[in-house]
Amino acid sequence: MAKYILSIFFSLLLIGFVSCDEEKNTNKGQGYLYLGVEKNVTMQTKAVDPVLAVAILNAAEDTVKYIADFEKEKADEGILLDAGTYQVVVASGKKDSAAWELPNFYGKTECEIKTNQVTSAKITCKIANTKVTVDYSDDFKKYFMDYSTTVSNSSGSLTYVKGETRGGYFAPETLSALLKLTNTDGEQFQLKREYKDIQERYHYKLFFKLSGDPDTPDDSGEAGGKFDDITVDESADTVVVSIPIKVEDLENIKAPECTLEGFGENNSLEAKAGEFGNST
Repeated sequence: MAKYILSIFFSLLLIGFVSCDEEKNTNKGQGYLYLGVEKNVTMQTKAVDPVLAVAILNAAEDTVKYIADFEKEKADEGILLDAGTYQVVVASGKKDSAAWELPNFYGKTECEIKTNQVTSAKITCKIANTKVTVDYSDDFKKYFMDYSTTVSNSSGSLTYVKGETRGGYFAPETLSALLKLTNTDGEQFQLKREYKDIQERYHYKLFFKLSGDPDTPDDSGEAGGKFDDITVDESADTVVVSIPIKVEDLENIKAPECTLEGFGENNSLEAKAGEFGNST
């Protein structure tokens, strides 16, 4: 009998504790959060209307509210939250995925929700990745009948085929550019370049050209265009990378040809590998 009474006593205590916790949560209070989101497009881009997703995180960095399309679902409505400190993160697309004409916008801010009060927070979203376009000089286009450039980094790769004018967006980190081309004689070559210190919100224009006379400095100030010329236009957030092409810089990827040279000393045919074609 004593055990039965003791069990009832502990059960009543447990119910009392639960009631106290519920009362504390009720007394915590709630407030409304109104968000204002702006897209800051400083880089030259085509007209884009990205879908902005909003994530609201509490002090423990747990997501307490997620809105897949802010402008569609909650643009003009308040968001009811428990009183406390929150971090609001707004993003569109995937920052670490290479894509054509698809900039990623990102922004975040902190706010404090107070009981029975309305809190307003303004978030400015900026482009979080980098834009890359590829172009070629007129003499380059005349000398090579076909060409393409593959730009890549950890976010992925995009191939700019002949005539491609779209901009590709990449994560802001080291970029590699692999140029493959075919001259008017049908010989194939390739050239690879790597560029570090890539920054977000910059437009990198890769411009391939034929280098001039070996004794004549080109835009880079080096005889024959030995080095790539990099020009930064801070006002337009643009970096022009001028890439001079010299024959000795090209790696010929044409398959070697075998030619018969007649009988050798052992009365056997000798095969001689043809030299890789060189452009002049």
